[in-house]
Amino acid sequence: MNDFKLHNHPKIASGFQTPDNYFETLSAKITHQIAVEEKPVVALNKKITTFWYAVAAVLVLALMVPTINYFNNPLRQVDEATLESYLSYQTNLNQYDLINELDMQDVNQLNKSITLEDEAIEDVLITNPNIENYISE
Repeated sequence: MNDFKLHNHPKIASGFQTPDNYFETLSAKITHQIAVEEKPVVALNKKITTFWYAVAAVLVLALMVPTINYFNNPLRQVDEATLESYLSYQTNLNQYDLINELDMQDVNQLNKSITLEDEAIEDVLITNPNIENYISE
């Protein structure tokens, strides 16, 4: 096999050549071929946009009302009879546990709210056959 030396052999001309001033005129040709149509800017009617803002505001308020009513509902407060029956039948609390949880402010409030007359106490003691239970407690 013959040794091939690049410097001794004549160079082969490339089959690809760029035309004169090709790169200078390329961008002008491309922009001429692409028809750029500027579309007019359509201004939205202000009445339509304010209408949609109003619809969005009403929708937000409509979704918030049930949530607000849920947290501010006075029916969610437990009445005293329900709480008392739950504590007496469902828990292992006794009267001493409840007394230990009271502080002086609660005791003073109970003293102010309870107004018993001597006649009412006597009536309860007379009509109740389990006087020993009241005395022992």
